[in-house]
Amino acid sequence: MHSKNTMFSKNYPFIGVAPHRKPPKPKFLINVIGPKAQLKAKEIAFIDSGSDRCRLTRSIAKQLKIKWRKGTKVNMHDATGKRRRGYQHLLTIEIYGVELDSSPDSLLFTDKPVFVLKEVPVVFTRRLKKSILGVEGFLDRYIYVVHHAKKRFSIHAPNKDSECEICRPGFGPPGLVGT
Repeated sequence: MHSKNTMFSKNYPFIGVAPHRKPPKPKFLINVIGPKAQLKAKEIAFIDSGSDRCRLTRSIAKQLKIKWRKGTKVNMHDATGKRRRGYQHLLTIEIYGVELDSSPDSLLFTDKPVFVLKEVPVVFTRRLKKSILGVEGFLDRYIYVVHHAKKRFSIHAPNKDSECEICRPGFGPPGLVGT
């Protein structure tokens, strides 16, 4: 499960769900690659530090011709505390950034992925409407900084030369993933 980031750090704008209807949030365009690498599915995914796992919509499973219930059963809890069952699969996710000069009506994405997550554990569930990039497999590998007032966020890999203590590899308790 190795990940590759093609850019050390970059700022990205929040993206609105539907322009002028919902507040913009941190999101990326993702390209999910199927188990046999022949099929791909693109979708906008939220970044959610409160989600312990990366979760994908059943629409993606359908496009990739994955029998989503054939994955490993996992139990999760949603934001209300309700228990949910999901099915985990290992997939590759390419993540494309949004250019800062994009407008809500005309989003411009990077030509190449800014991050590639190989064989990342993702969970499919019944009632998920939007894909989520959560902690396990994504945020546990990077440093995620949000500036809500400016509606910008950045994600970058830990850097051993950083002046910021939490930005260096090895920060945190022993055994923490990504340290």
